[in-house]
Amino acid sequence: MHHAGAGLWETVLGTACLAAAVVFLTRARRAPAHRSTALGHGAMAAAMGAMAVGRHGLSAVLAAASCLFALAGRGRGESSAGETLHSCAAAAAMVLMPLLPREHDGLPVAVLCLALTGYFAVRTVRWCSPLTSSRARAEPAAHLVMGAAMATTFLSMV
Repeated sequence: MHHAGAGLWETVLGTACLAAAVVFLTRARRAPAHRSTALGHGAMAAAMGAMAVGRHGLSAVLAAASCLFALAGRGRGESSAGETLHSCAAAAAMVLMPLLPREHDGLPVAVLCLALTGYFAVRTVRWCSPLTSSRARAEPAAHLVMGAAMATTFLSMV
């Protein structure tokens, strides 16, 4: 996901992330009590879509905006400290991702990428159970797309 041209997988992943962004931006419009948090998730999903198709600078800017929205949401009482930390950790990972060497011989980079893969994989599993309920909503699916995209991206860097 770090090359100039987007292949089929990157295009599909980017499109799925942009669809997730639409879900969160729609929630921001419909739920003013959670607007900052929803805007943060929308910015992160858009950042991931940009990353998937090789737009690293745009991705970093959107990820940083995502963290700022998460912090604003925390200040307004929209989310827990843990959720805010997760959002800002994801944003930091998105900013860090293009800085990691694509071809590496070092164990530290591999360990970091595996740790981030595991973290996002575990967080993603959390969103699977709401999808199996009789009232499946678009938001759990959007979270699932984002977590899976993050986990597979870091796994591909090992």
